[in-house]
Amino acid sequence: MNAIARVLAKVEIITESGCWIFMGALNEAGYGIAGLGSRTDGIDRAHRIAYRHFVGEIPDGVFVCHRCDVPSCCNPSHLFLGTAKDNTADMLAKGRGSKPPRNEHDRGSYRYNAKLTEEVVIEARRRNGAGETGYKIWQWLKSEYGIHGQATVYRMLNGETWRHV
Repeated sequence: MNAIARVLAKVEIITESGCWIFMGALNEAGYGIAGLGSRTDGIDRAHRIAYRHFVGEIPDGVFVCHRCDVPSCCNPSHLFLGTAKDNTADMLAKGRGSKPPRNEHDRGSYRYNAKLTEEVVIEARRRNGAGETGYKIWQWLKSEYGIHGQATVYRMLNGETWRHV
């Protein structure tokens, strides 16, 4: 299977935003990654594969940037070419280079590796306020959402994390 077929087979189109969300493997920054062909051909980011297929080649040293700021989006109409300087200027103009709470893309359910949503955090805190122990809440979150660290749950319950909720 060629690279674009691998990407398109794992895309879910979000009608409201127009994003084509890559539902396959993600790297540590939340960008989709897919194989370029056989094992020896390597991998590339899904949005770069889509850009190459639908728009054209990507010159060396040039970034494929997102207008929508969704790392896993592969919609070619949401992508544009830019230098490292262009990409940084775009990031800063949109407030993505700042620390939370200004940076909406790096907190709560917007964070690329988030397992919880704001609604789940509210429910966990409600349960805690009603007298349910942190241990029981941790067991619930572990079984339902894969939250393994007890300390993670206690920090969330005490408002050290998820402060915006």
